[in-house]
Amino acid sequence: MRETEVEVTTLDRYCKDKDITHISLLKTDTQGYDFEVLKGADELMRSNRIELIFMEVIFSAMYKDLPAFDEVYRFLVDRGFKLVSFYQFYYQHEMASWSDALFVNTSFDYSKIPRV
Repeated sequence: MRETEVEVTTLDRYCKDKDITHISLLKTDTQGYDFEVLKGADELMRSNRIELIFMEVIFSAMYKDLPAFDEVYRFLVDRGFKLVSFYQFYYQHEMASWSDALFVNTSFDYSKIPRV
């Protein structure tokens, strides 16, 4: 198996370095690493600078050391996000295995959006 090293950073750091003030839609589908992506955007979420999050949520043990859905859900709720809907469930062994989910930040700070 071939390995490639890549540099990894957090969304908080990336947005700070690039002077990005807000994210309208954060879409993540990182094959079981989505919770780590969210944790790397903690400051952006706590300061209400992410409006929507569209992500893959996994209900089965398809990847090693995956957090349970309720842990991911609680993390987002604790940061002001509410679940809008699930989209297209995928099943394994007749059980829900994963889906896409949309979350909205009900306290999004629209003053962070630069006016044109």
